[in-house]
Amino acid sequence: MARDARSGIGGPPGHRRFDRRMEEQLLRYLHSVRPRITELADEQGWRSIVITGDSRLIDVVRKGLPANGPRDIVLLDRVVETLSASDIAARVRPELEAARVRRCRTQAEQARDAALSGGQGTVGLSDTLGAFREGRVAHLFLDGSREMRGHRAANGWYYAQGETPPGESATDMTSERDLGERMIELGLVGGSEVTVLPEGAADVLAEDDGVAALLRW
Repeated sequence: MARDARSGIGGPPGHRRFDRRMEEQLLRYLHSVRPRITELADEQGWRSIVITGDSRLIDVVRKGLPANGPRDIVLLDRVVETLSASDIAARVRPELEAARVRRCRTQAEQARDAALSGGQGTVGLSDTLGAFREGRVAHLFLDGSREMRGHRAANGWYYAQGETPPGESATDMTSERDLGERMIELGLVGGSEVTVLPEGAADVLAEDDGVAALLRW
């Protein structure tokens, strides 16, 4: 009969004790590495962590990581240590992409909800461009597949189609065919976080010109 260290069934008592000690040491080690995983992810700026291996053991690691932290935790109950780096990447890519879509969707919904409730958020091209002019955009969410047209004023600020700043007329404005790209530039220059929403998340902003933002104040 095969030994089973977890149930204590089968094998001589000495072997069972040895297996239990080995398992206890392994569990202690897994508990000890959890802080280092978080530190390393913070140092490298990782948005996602993939933990692979035996389902019971990876769950030990997962339970010690923040459940609602700033990154996705993907559990992959497969042993991949014998695979090449490219094979491992191919195995985890679908899970990582699904996690990214979920995260982007949730964040875009939070920005939209904040805007609609009168909080620190905007939706739509006009209000978001206005927040950029005030330096208030903390995190921009953008549907990169949407065409966003508008104008640039003489002072360099951007406005939605048909809008003009006080004291200027439409003839003073320069046409801008890609306000999405311009907002990305404004965000990067101004220290804002920028997320171009993947397919599967962009529909959250379908009624809002494909753009929203979380604000600094």
